[in-house]
Amino acid sequence: MNTKKLVSVVNLWLLSLMFASLVFAVLPSIVSAQLRRIDGGFRRGAIILEREMPVQQDTIESEGAGLKTDPDLETLLKKADVFRKDGNFRLATKYWQAVLEKSGDALYSEDKKIYYSLGQQVENIIAKLPKEGLSMYRITADASAQEILASSQNEARIKGLSKVVKEYFISSYGDDAAFELGNYYLDRFDFIGAIRLHKKIVESYPDPSVKMDQVWLRLALAYAYIGNRESSDAAMAKAKELAADTEAPEFKQIAAAIASAEAFVKSSSAQKVWGSRLGSSQRTGVMQPFDLKLFERDLRPIWSFAIAPSNSHNSESIQGKVAINPELEFIDSEDESLAEKWKRHNWRPAGELLFANKRVFYRTDADVTVWDTSGKSTEVVWRPLWLNMSQFDGATQVWQAMSTYNRQGKFNQSNYPKKPYENFNFGDEIAHCMSVHNGILYVVEGDEYIDSTPSRKKEQYRHGNLPRRTRVNNLTAYNIETGQFQWRFPPVEDDSNNKKPKIVDDPAAEVEEEVDTGVMGHPVGYGNLILVPINAAGAIWVYALDSEKNGKVAWKSFLCDEPTSGSNEWATILMTLAGSDLYVNCGYGAFFVLDPTTGSVRFARRYTRNGSRNNSIRNSTGRGGYMDVHGFSHDMVIPYGNRLILLASDHEFLVGFDRQNGQFAWRAPAYDVFGTKIDYLIGVHNGMLYGGGKDNVVAYDLNGDGRMMWTIERHLNGESITGRALLTTDGIFVPVGQKIKHFDLQTGKLVAEVGVRLPGRSPLGNLYSDGEKIWVHNGNRILALGPVELEEKSDEDDDKKSDEDKKSDEDKKSDEDKKSDNKKADEDKKSDDKKSGKDSKAKKDKKESGKDSEKKDKR
Repeated sequence: MNTKKLVSVVNLWLLSLMFASLVFAVLPSIVSAQLRRIDGGFRRGAIILEREMPVQQDTIESEGAGLKTDPDLETLLKKADVFRKDGNFRLATKYWQAVLEKSGDALYSEDKKIYYSLGQQVENIIAKLPKEGLSMYRITADASAQEILASSQNEARIKGLSKVVKEYFISSYGDDAAFELGNYYLDRFDFIGAIRLHKKIVESYPDPSVKMDQVWLRLALAYAYIGNRESSDAAMAKAKELAADTEAPEFKQIAAAIASAEAFVKSSSAQKVWGSRLGSSQRTGVMQPFDLKLFERDLRPIWSFAIAPSNSHNSESIQGKVAINPELEFIDSEDESLAEKWKRHNWRPAGELLFANKRVFYRTDADVTVWDTSGKSTEVVWRPLWLNMSQFDGATQVWQAMSTYNRQGKFNQSNYPKKPYENFNFGDEIAHCMSVHNGILYVVEGDEYIDSTPSRKKEQYRHGNLPRRTRVNNLTAYNIETGQFQWRFPPVEDDSNNKKPKIVDDPAAEVEEEVDTGVMGHPVGYGNLILVPINAAGAIWVYALDSEKNGKVAWKSFLCDEPTSGSNEWATILMTLAGSDLYVNCGYGAFFVLDPTTGSVRFARRYTRNGSRNNSIRNSTGRGGYMDVHGFSHDMVIPYGNRLILLASDHEFLVGFDRQNGQFAWRAPAYDVFGTKIDYLIGVHNGMLYGGGKDNVVAYDLNGDGRMMWTIERHLNGESITGRALLTTDGIFVPVGQKIKHFDLQTGKLVAEVGVRLPGRSPLGNLYSDGEKIWVHNGNRILALGPVELEEKSDEDDDKKSDEDKKSDEDKKSDEDKKSDNKKADEDKKSDDKKSGKDSKAKKDKKESGKDSEKKDKR
């Protein structure tokens, strides 16, 4: 073959290859588009199937982070199994007990979806041993369990019972310990904890000595109070089957309690103390109702505090402006520009307000401010003695650096907050995290700085550098009454006059090199413990800090590492505490259920991550696994009845799981039928979950497998929602521009709306209620709303009114005296006129009589 012909063949082959590549690149998108057109109309009842979800372009699904398993401990289990098969139970027992004591937060899974404690797997193995093997295990286990119980009295009793249940449950004392601990939880309305322990006796203990009719009876009661009536009836039937006397008073009392359980399940009351995001660690989101007479006329600000937006602050600029009955003119052109961007880009304020002890707590971008809720004071109650700069997280720094180098990324999108104060006020929710617990305010703070201190060095863009969710911040504790500093975690080096002693260990101390470490969500109070989600070099931990020992670490539990596919860098980890269970969703494709006393993982559950491919990262780093996740603005798990409802920053559905074992139950989309998306939880009330977005509010029936019940989109008339909605027992109140719309909880119908007279083009932000006023978080300012005419007057005004009333009374009396005198004068005048009239008539008669006499004489 000649050379020219060979070149021609090669060229033809290359062209064919290029054409084939093009076809294979384009064909999937064409087919996908066709499938979307013909596959969009399938429905099953009111639950929209996944195929109906509005599909993002180039949508991908990604596996989450790897969970903690321990190959070394699994190797010990294999060795123990070898000895068990050989009948050498004495050696097998040593390996099993070593795994039980060392397993900690190690997990085990058979289906790679639901992960249980490795210790639970060991318990299952021991419980199935023959009588000889069980006796051999209990020789040493019984002695250890008995010693723990003997030394655990009074306040230490619960801790001792928990240790026996965790490490020596299959001992001869395990069922008694579980029964006692389960009754303790039941007495404190911790029904899930009670179910877990009593069910553990029923399902896992080989030869219980406790009365099983009593175990089933308590299971019936606990099931009823979480809304699982079917399991409650089955448990009650089992209890009656095993009981010697079903007419005993205890049976009748529990039967009566079960009958009233339905009302308990649906009940949810307003939070009197709004001590964390959505009110408390249970995240119900129901605020105190206010007087609906406020909606009878337009509202306007009656009190305000504002700080001019700035990338850095000094002692002068941080003071801000406070005003009563304010005109609320913008501080400067930058402030007005921020409000305009908010409205144009459809942003939503990232911050929040807390309410406790008649005070409102507001986090600025440089410190915390605490104000009286009366709306009559211009003086701050207290502020910290130092400033702290809210710092970009690692991922945002990468986006910003890419934008600086003209690389494509999030910061090149026109609607993405770019400047630091835009980031703080309308982007990063983690920077605003704070909670109130037992009289202490816990605040997430950045690096301390004074006027002369430069801000932290920004991360430089490097080719191949993947964005990470890591950040650097601290948790600082203040007395809510005085503002006195209590302690800080982790400590920071500070050369200023505010230097504080190192009192706790850095959570990254076990890592050889220095890593970015920061708090990722709101602290949760559990007795004297403060539970905090920590990000250390991308790994998520939960730390328990002892508030009575200056933040000393009581326990720490590793959960997972950040996956290479990325995450939502601004999403908060909203941990939920219900009874003896701590629920944690990291936004990494898995959520966890922990024991808040010890930090041990009860179980973990994977879910599929949703997102779209980020081509800017692929083009800049050559690594194509990174994605922009599609989900909520926070990561949380809401316990309701016998269900767990997942709301994740990397998943486009609400998902219901079995609360006991993590099995899938139902799924509902975060999009409504019109394609509008919800991305945050408003609250849960009377069996309904309310979710909000920038264009809609949606109600889900939690008793009906998450069915969508109503939306409010038709009542918005194309307008956008400009802040987070407010939920009270009277309805949902939604900020729309410069109006507040009131919607019915059951039907979603528009009840009323009221205008709010704000200055310029500023819209309304996140709404709150303290039971008396409506409060608004408007980014760099907070407002209290109300008709001025209905506000109580001050004492000075009352005194002034009293003086005015006194003067008015005197004037009135004087006017009455004058009127009386005038009336008397009029009467006297009339009397004189009457007398004068009589005299005139007499004279006239006399004159006429004289004339008659004169005429008579002439005749």
